Amino acid sequence: LTGYFKAITKNWIYPSLTYFSIYELSLLPQDNLIKNDFSFFRKNKISSIKLEQNAIIIVGQPFVELQIISKETYEKIILQITRMHIGCNIYYAPHPIETQFYNWLPQNIKILKSQYPLELVLISNSISEIIGFNSSVLFNSTFLNICDKIFSILLDESYLLDSRLKGKNAEIYAHFKKVGVNVVTIDSYYKFSFLKEK
Repeated sequence: LTGYFKAITKNWIYPSLTYFSIYELSLLPQDNLIKNDFSFFRKNKISSIKLEQNAIIIVGQPFVELQIISKETYEKIILQITRMHIGCNIYYAPHPIETQFYNWLPQNIKILKSQYPLELVLISNSISEIIGFNSSVLFNSTFLNICDKIFSILLDESYLLDSRLKGKNAEIYAHFKKVGVNVVTIDSYYKFSFLKEK
């Protein structure tokens, strides 16, 4: 019986499949890929969420809620980023499970909350730069060509509250680099961002 199934498998003609995705996929020769350009979302009510021109988006993470880093450290990093963009249209997009109040943010920073995935809000707007940590928004934004300047801030492991987390993000950062996300430390971010302008 086993030989019978092997013979069937050997002579089986696999059907052709068509994939609909934003990602570059490894396909069998008979398969097809239709790239999703999100034209539907660009034309529906998500596109009515308008941000100011050349917006800078800081993608929040629930690091404080998950006890990954302290509230003081998280606020210090975010404030350091905002100080590098004085006079710009800056939005802070909190993660859905962030529960912190944002009264520590400078008054010129706007809070960007939406019932839709953040990438879909950004795709219909003029975005100058996206800055985050290890959010999938950074990864997806490269495939959606939302903007040329996408930065992942590499957390100093001395900030981590639990030593067991050290080294856990290496694979994520390596993947980010592979798809074109600029992985930088907070200290090198400004210099790297400035050079990208040239």
